[in-house]
Amino acid sequence: MTIQQSIIYHVDTHQLECQGIWDVHHLPALNNTLSSLSLPTSGQLTITGNAITKMDSAGAWLIGKWQQKLEKRGVTVTLQAFPDRQKTLMSIVDQTVKNEKPIQSLDIPPFLERV
Repeated sequence: MTIQQSIIYHVDTHQLECQGIWDVHHLPALNNTLSSLSLPTSGQLTITGNAITKMDSAGAWLIGKWQQKLEKRGVTVTLQAFPDRQKTLMSIVDQTVKNEKPIQSLDIPPFLERV
């Protein structure tokens, strides 16, 4: 299964079907494929995950990132048919991202900067 086959957008039903492996190794290609799709800018979109065979935290993060991106555009996103273990992982990743604090800048002495 190619990356393009891992993401199928059904324009008529406004459904984004995720399949195959969603992990850190496939992250750049999955993100590029999602970026190339003509996803809606309003209305509703359903993202289905029952055909995902493997997902790690990077895959969960990517789905969450696109969900947020679409919702900022005004699209109502519904996640549907994700197995319980994937829902749990997506929830953990989502909470981690929400609770993330920005890195504080450090005052580095000039002599260390030169090193």
